Amino acid sequence: MQTIRYRNGNEIHRADDCLPLTRAVEAGEMELYALSRHSYPGMPLKADEAPGVCSLGFWKTLGEQHQGLPPHRNEGVELTMSLQGETPVTVEGKPYVLRPGELMVTRPWQVHSVGSPVFAPGKVGWLILDVGMRHPHQEWEWPPWVVLSKSEVAFLTRSLRQNEDAIRPVPEALTEVFGRLVRIAKEPDAPHRGSRVVVAVNALLLELFDLFESRPVRFSPALTDASRSVRLFLEELHARLAEPWSVRSMAEACGLGVTHFTRHFQLVTGESPACHLLGVRLESAARRLREAPGTAVAEIARQVGFPHANYFARVFMQRYGCTPGVWRTGG
Repeated sequence: MQTIRYRNGNEIHRADDCLPLTRAVEAGEMELYALSRHSYPGMPLKADEAPGVCSLGFWKTLGEQHQGLPPHRNEGVELTMSLQGETPVTVEGKPYVLRPGELMVTRPWQVHSVGSPVFAPGKVGWLILDVGMRHPHQEWEWPPWVVLSKSEVAFLTRSLRQNEDAIRPVPEALTEVFGRLVRIAKEPDAPHRGSRVVVAVNALLLELFDLFESRPVRFSPALTDASRSVRLFLEELHARLAEPWSVRSMAEACGLGVTHFTRHFQLVTGESPACHLLGVRLESAARRLREAPGTAVAEIARQVGFPHANYFARVFMQRYGCTPGVWRTGG
Protein backbone atom coordinates (compact mmCIF):
# COMPACT_ATOMS: atom_id res chain seq x y z
CA MET A 1 0.00 0.00 0.00
CA GLN A 2 1.28 3.46 -0.87
CA THR A 3 2.02 5.83 1.99
CA ILE A 4 0.10 9.12 2.07
CA ARG A 5 2.64 11.91 1.98
CA TYR A 6 0.64 15.13 1.75
CA ARG A 7 -2.62 16.65 0.65
CA ASN A 8 -2.82 19.02 -2.32
CA GLY A 9 -6.22 20.62 -2.04
CA ASN A 10 -8.73 17.88 -2.81
CA GLU A 11 -6.01 15.53 -4.03
CA ILE A 12 -4.00 13.13 -1.89
CA HIS A 13 -0.43 12.79 -3.10
CA ARG A 14 1.34 9.50 -2.53
CA ALA A 15 4.93 8.50 -2.97
CA ASP A 16 5.75 7.72 -6.58
CA ASP A 17 5.87 3.95 -7.03
CA CYS A 18 8.07 4.06 -10.18
CA LEU A 19 6.22 1.05 -11.57
CA PRO A 20 8.00 1.22 -14.97
CA LEU A 21 11.28 0.46 -13.19
CA THR A 22 9.75 -2.57 -11.52
CA ARG A 23 8.29 -3.78 -14.81
CA ALA A 24 11.62 -3.35 -16.59
CA VAL A 25 13.39 -5.39 -13.91
CA GLU A 26 10.74 -8.11 -14.07
CA ALA A 27 11.11 -8.24 -17.86
CA GLY A 28 14.89 -8.63 -17.58
CA GLU A 29 15.48 -5.29 -19.30
CA MET A 30 17.16 -3.61 -16.34
CA GLU A 31 19.29 -4.15 -13.26
CA LEU A 32 18.06 -2.03 -10.35
CA TYR A 33 19.87 -1.34 -7.09
CA ALA A 34 18.01 0.93 -4.68
CA LEU A 35 17.44 1.77 -1.03
CA SER A 36 14.05 3.31 -0.45
CA ARG A 37 11.20 4.49 1.72
CA HIS A 38 7.45 4.64 1.11
CA SER A 39 6.48 2.90 -2.13
CA TYR A 40 9.67 3.52 -4.09
CA PRO A 41 11.18 0.27 -5.37
CA GLY A 42 14.23 -1.18 -3.65
CA MET A 43 15.45 -2.47 -0.30
CA PRO A 44 13.53 -0.65 2.47
CA LEU A 45 15.47 1.71 4.70
CA LYS A 46 14.81 1.39 8.43
CA ALA A 47 13.20 4.28 10.29
CA ASP A 48 16.49 5.36 11.88
CA GLU A 49 18.58 5.01 8.72
CA ALA A 50 19.20 8.44 7.18
CA PRO A 51 15.69 9.83 7.78
CA GLY A 52 14.74 12.14 4.96
CA VAL A 53 16.29 10.00 2.24
CA CYS A 54 13.35 8.79 0.15
CA SER A 55 15.31 6.83 -2.42
CA LEU A 56 18.83 6.39 -3.73
CA GLY A 57 20.47 3.99 -6.12
CA PHE A 58 21.07 3.34 -9.79
CA TRP A 59 19.81 1.32 -12.69
CA LYS A 60 21.61 -0.24 -15.64
CA THR A 61 19.69 -1.03 -18.81
CA LEU A 62 20.04 -4.43 -20.47
CA GLY A 63 19.14 -4.88 -24.11
CA GLU A 64 16.00 -3.55 -25.79
CA GLN A 65 13.78 -1.37 -23.60
CA HIS A 66 10.02 -1.13 -23.41
CA GLN A 67 9.66 1.10 -20.34
CA GLY A 68 10.31 4.71 -19.36
CA LEU A 69 9.41 7.03 -16.50
CA PRO A 70 6.48 9.20 -17.68
CA PRO A 71 5.96 12.74 -16.35
CA HIS A 72 5.86 12.63 -12.55
CA ARG A 73 6.84 14.47 -9.38
CA ASN A 74 8.76 13.40 -6.29
CA GLU A 75 8.37 14.20 -2.60
CA GLY A 76 11.78 15.83 -2.28
CA VAL A 77 14.67 17.32 -4.20
CA GLU A 78 15.96 14.78 -6.72
CA LEU A 79 19.56 14.75 -7.93
CA THR A 80 20.06 12.61 -11.03
CA MET A 81 23.19 11.77 -13.01
CA SER A 82 23.92 9.63 -16.04
CA LEU A 83 26.86 7.44 -15.06
CA GLN A 84 27.05 5.83 -18.49
CA GLY A 85 25.34 6.79 -21.73
CA GLU A 86 23.15 9.74 -22.72
CA THR A 87 19.63 9.85 -21.29
CA PRO A 88 16.75 11.86 -22.79
CA VAL A 89 14.75 13.64 -20.08
CA THR A 90 12.17 16.40 -19.79
CA VAL A 91 11.71 18.97 -17.03
CA GLU A 92 8.47 20.95 -17.01
CA GLY A 93 7.85 19.84 -20.58
CA LYS A 94 11.23 20.99 -21.92
CA PRO A 95 13.44 18.26 -23.45
CA TYR A 96 17.08 17.76 -22.48
CA VAL A 97 19.77 15.12 -22.83
CA LEU A 98 21.46 14.19 -19.56
CA ARG A 99 25.08 13.29 -20.27
CA PRO A 100 27.86 11.93 -18.03
CA GLY A 101 29.41 14.76 -16.05
CA GLU A 102 26.08 16.61 -15.75
CA LEU A 103 23.66 16.87 -12.84
CA MET A 104 19.88 17.20 -13.12
CA VAL A 105 18.08 18.82 -10.18
CA THR A 106 14.29 18.62 -9.85
CA ARG A 107 12.10 19.91 -7.05
CA PRO A 108 8.71 18.56 -5.89
CA TRP A 109 6.68 20.96 -8.04
CA GLN A 110 8.67 20.23 -11.20
CA VAL A 111 7.16 17.59 -13.48
CA HIS A 112 9.89 15.55 -15.16
CA SER A 113 10.31 12.35 -17.16
CA VAL A 114 13.13 9.98 -18.06
CA GLY A 115 13.19 8.24 -21.43
CA SER A 116 12.03 9.26 -24.90
CA PRO A 117 9.81 7.38 -24.45
CA VAL A 118 11.82 4.39 -23.17
CA PHE A 119 14.99 4.15 -21.09
CA ALA A 120 18.18 4.74 -23.06
CA PRO A 121 21.17 2.36 -22.91
CA GLY A 122 23.40 3.17 -19.96
CA LYS A 123 23.45 3.64 -16.21
CA VAL A 124 21.57 6.31 -14.24
CA GLY A 125 21.89 7.15 -10.54
CA TRP A 126 19.69 9.25 -8.29
CA LEU A 127 19.08 10.59 -4.80
CA ILE A 128 15.69 11.86 -3.58
CA LEU A 129 15.98 13.85 -0.37
CA ASP A 130 12.93 15.20 1.46
CA VAL A 131 13.63 18.68 2.81
CA GLY A 132 10.11 19.33 4.07
CA MET A 133 8.63 21.48 1.30
CA ARG A 134 6.15 20.86 -1.51
CA HIS A 135 5.74 24.37 -2.98
CA PRO A 136 8.21 27.03 -4.18
CA HIS A 137 7.52 29.53 -1.38
CA GLN A 138 7.96 27.07 1.50
CA GLU A 139 11.10 27.04 3.64
CA TRP A 140 13.40 24.06 3.40
CA GLU A 141 14.04 21.85 6.43
CA TRP A 142 17.15 19.74 5.95
CA PRO A 143 17.56 16.49 7.91
CA PRO A 144 19.21 17.03 11.31
CA TRP A 145 22.17 14.86 10.31
CA VAL A 146 23.35 17.34 7.65
CA VAL A 147 26.68 18.60 9.04
CA LEU A 148 27.30 21.65 6.85
CA SER A 149 27.49 24.87 8.82
CA LYS A 150 24.43 27.07 9.15
CA SER A 151 25.78 29.59 6.64
CA GLU A 152 26.75 26.84 4.18
CA VAL A 153 23.27 25.29 4.39
CA ALA A 154 21.70 28.72 3.86
CA PHE A 155 23.81 29.36 0.75
CA LEU A 156 23.17 25.88 -0.64
CA THR A 157 19.45 26.24 -0.02
CA ARG A 158 19.29 29.61 -1.74
CA SER A 159 21.24 28.26 -4.70
CA LEU A 160 18.74 25.42 -5.10
CA ARG A 161 15.61 27.50 -4.38
CA GLN A 162 16.29 30.60 -6.43
CA ASN A 163 17.80 28.96 -9.48
CA GLU A 164 15.99 26.23 -11.38
CA ASP A 165 18.36 25.43 -14.21
CA ALA A 166 17.49 21.81 -14.88
CA ILE A 167 20.93 20.51 -15.86
CA ARG A 168 24.40 21.82 -15.12
CA PRO A 169 27.94 20.45 -15.71
CA VAL A 170 29.73 19.30 -12.56
CA PRO A 171 33.39 18.64 -11.73
CA GLU A 172 34.83 15.15 -11.65
CA ALA A 173 35.07 15.20 -7.85
CA LEU A 174 31.30 15.60 -7.53
CA THR A 175 30.69 12.81 -10.04
CA GLU A 176 32.94 10.48 -8.03
CA VAL A 177 31.21 11.32 -4.74
CA PHE A 178 27.80 10.82 -6.36
CA GLY A 179 28.90 7.44 -7.72
CA ARG A 180 30.08 6.28 -4.30
CA LEU A 181 26.76 7.31 -2.76
CA VAL A 182 24.50 5.45 -5.19
CA ARG A 183 26.72 2.34 -5.13
CA ILE A 184 25.84 1.87 -1.47
CA ALA A 185 22.57 0.44 -2.78
CA LYS A 186 24.50 -2.42 -4.36
CA GLU A 187 25.50 -3.69 -0.90
CA PRO A 188 22.26 -3.34 1.07
CA ASP A 189 23.47 -5.66 3.84
CA ALA A 190 26.68 -3.75 4.52
CA PRO A 191 27.19 -2.93 8.23
CA HIS A 192 26.23 0.56 9.44
CA ARG A 193 24.28 1.12 6.24
CA GLY A 194 22.45 4.20 7.52
CA SER A 195 25.68 5.85 8.65
CA ARG A 196 27.27 5.13 5.29
CA VAL A 197 24.37 6.87 3.56
CA VAL A 198 24.55 9.87 5.90
CA VAL A 199 28.30 10.29 5.38
CA ALA A 200 27.98 9.93 1.60
CA VAL A 201 25.08 12.40 1.32
CA ASN A 202 26.98 14.97 3.40
CA ALA A 203 30.01 14.54 1.14
CA LEU A 204 27.76 15.12 -1.89
CA LEU A 205 26.19 18.22 -0.35
CA LEU A 206 29.64 19.62 0.38
CA GLU A 207 30.67 19.09 -3.25
CA LEU A 208 27.44 20.72 -4.36
CA PHE A 209 28.16 23.69 -2.10
CA ASP A 210 31.65 23.97 -3.60
CA LEU A 211 30.13 23.89 -7.08
CA PHE A 212 27.74 26.76 -6.38
CA GLU A 213 30.47 28.72 -4.61
CA SER A 214 32.96 28.35 -7.46
CA ARG A 215 30.36 28.74 -10.23
CA PRO A 216 27.76 31.12 -8.75
CA VAL A 217 24.23 30.81 -10.07
CA ARG A 218 22.02 33.73 -11.05
CA PHE A 219 19.52 34.12 -8.24
CA SER A 220 15.87 34.77 -9.04
CA PRO A 221 13.93 35.57 -5.83
CA ALA A 222 10.66 35.49 -7.80
CA LEU A 223 10.99 31.70 -7.96
CA THR A 224 10.26 31.49 -4.23
CA ASP A 225 7.40 33.98 -4.07
CA ALA A 226 3.98 32.75 -2.95
CA SER A 227 2.50 34.13 -6.17
CA ARG A 228 4.48 31.50 -8.07
CA SER A 229 2.83 28.75 -6.05
CA VAL A 230 -0.51 30.23 -7.14
CA ARG A 231 0.59 30.34 -10.79
CA LEU A 232 1.64 26.70 -10.69
CA PHE A 233 -1.76 25.81 -9.24
CA LEU A 234 -3.52 27.74 -12.00
CA GLU A 235 -1.56 25.85 -14.65
CA GLU A 236 -3.06 22.60 -13.35
CA LEU A 237 -6.55 23.86 -12.57
CA HIS A 238 -7.95 23.13 -16.05
CA ALA A 239 -7.18 19.43 -15.59
CA ARG A 240 -8.84 19.38 -12.15
CA LEU A 241 -12.05 21.35 -12.69
CA ALA A 242 -14.29 18.44 -11.66
CA GLU A 243 -12.94 18.52 -8.11
CA PRO A 244 -15.15 20.14 -5.43
CA TRP A 245 -12.97 23.19 -4.96
CA SER A 246 -13.46 25.68 -2.16
CA VAL A 247 -11.27 28.67 -1.39
CA ARG A 248 -9.81 26.68 1.52
CA SER A 249 -8.96 23.62 -0.59
CA MET A 250 -7.41 25.84 -3.29
CA ALA A 251 -5.29 27.51 -0.61
CA GLU A 252 -4.25 24.07 0.70
CA ALA A 253 -3.26 23.05 -2.82
CA CYS A 254 -0.84 25.99 -2.82
CA GLY A 255 0.44 25.36 0.69
CA LEU A 256 -0.95 28.73 1.85
CA GLY A 257 -3.39 30.03 4.42
CA VAL A 258 -6.70 31.31 3.07
CA THR A 259 -5.95 35.01 3.63
CA HIS A 260 -2.45 34.81 2.18
CA PHE A 261 -3.70 32.72 -0.75
CA THR A 262 -6.57 35.09 -1.56
CA ARG A 263 -4.26 38.10 -1.60
CA HIS A 264 -1.75 36.47 -3.94
CA PHE A 265 -4.50 34.99 -6.11
CA GLN A 266 -5.95 38.44 -6.69
CA LEU A 267 -2.49 39.81 -7.47
CA VAL A 268 -2.00 37.14 -10.13
CA THR A 269 -5.49 37.02 -11.70
CA GLY A 270 -7.15 40.29 -10.71
CA GLU A 271 -10.15 38.28 -9.47
CA SER A 272 -11.28 36.54 -6.32
CA PRO A 273 -10.66 32.76 -6.27
CA ALA A 274 -14.39 31.95 -6.43
CA CYS A 275 -15.04 34.33 -9.35
CA HIS A 276 -12.05 33.06 -11.31
CA LEU A 277 -12.95 29.41 -10.73
CA LEU A 278 -16.51 30.02 -11.94
CA GLY A 279 -15.23 31.76 -15.06
CA VAL A 280 -12.75 29.00 -15.90
CA ARG A 281 -15.41 26.34 -15.45
CA LEU A 282 -17.87 28.16 -17.67
CA GLU A 283 -15.27 28.79 -20.38
CA SER A 284 -14.32 25.12 -20.35
CA ALA A 285 -17.97 24.08 -20.51
CA ALA A 286 -18.66 26.44 -23.42
CA ARG A 287 -15.74 24.97 -25.35
CA ARG A 288 -16.70 21.36 -24.63
CA LEU A 289 -20.34 21.92 -25.61
CA ARG A 290 -19.24 22.66 -29.17
CA GLU A 291 -16.30 20.26 -29.32
CA ALA A 292 -18.29 17.27 -28.02
CA PRO A 293 -21.82 17.59 -29.49
CA GLY A 294 -22.59 13.98 -28.59
CA THR A 295 -21.99 14.44 -24.86
CA ALA A 296 -24.99 15.29 -22.72
CA VAL A 297 -25.12 18.79 -21.26
CA ALA A 298 -25.41 17.38 -17.73
CA GLU A 299 -22.28 15.29 -18.26
CA ILE A 300 -20.27 18.26 -19.49
CA ALA A 301 -21.48 20.25 -16.49
CA ARG A 302 -20.24 17.47 -14.20
CA GLN A 303 -16.89 17.29 -15.99
CA VAL A 304 -16.14 20.93 -15.26
CA GLY A 305 -17.32 20.91 -11.64
CA PHE A 306 -21.09 21.63 -11.74
CA PRO A 307 -22.78 18.65 -10.08
CA HIS A 308 -26.24 20.26 -10.40
CA ALA A 309 -27.42 20.81 -13.98
CA ASN A 310 -29.99 23.46 -13.03
CA TYR A 311 -27.39 25.66 -11.36
CA PHE A 312 -25.08 25.19 -14.33
CA ALA A 313 -27.81 26.25 -16.76
CA ARG A 314 -28.58 29.35 -14.68
CA VAL A 315 -25.00 30.63 -14.39
CA PHE A 316 -24.32 29.74 -18.03
CA MET A 317 -27.28 31.88 -19.08
CA GLN A 318 -26.00 34.76 -16.96
CA ARG A 319 -22.57 34.57 -18.60
CA TYR A 320 -23.45 33.84 -22.23
CA GLY A 321 -27.04 35.08 -22.55
CA CYS A 322 -28.42 31.76 -23.75
CA THR A 323 -28.94 28.20 -22.57
CA PRO A 324 -26.17 25.58 -22.98
CA GLY A 325 -28.29 23.84 -25.62
CA VAL A 326 -28.68 26.99 -27.71
CA TRP A 327 -24.97 27.79 -27.33
CA ARG A 328 -24.09 24.31 -28.58
CA THR A 329 -26.00 24.87 -31.82
CA GLY A 330 -24.32 28.22 -32.41
CA GLY A 331 -27.36 30.27 -31.52
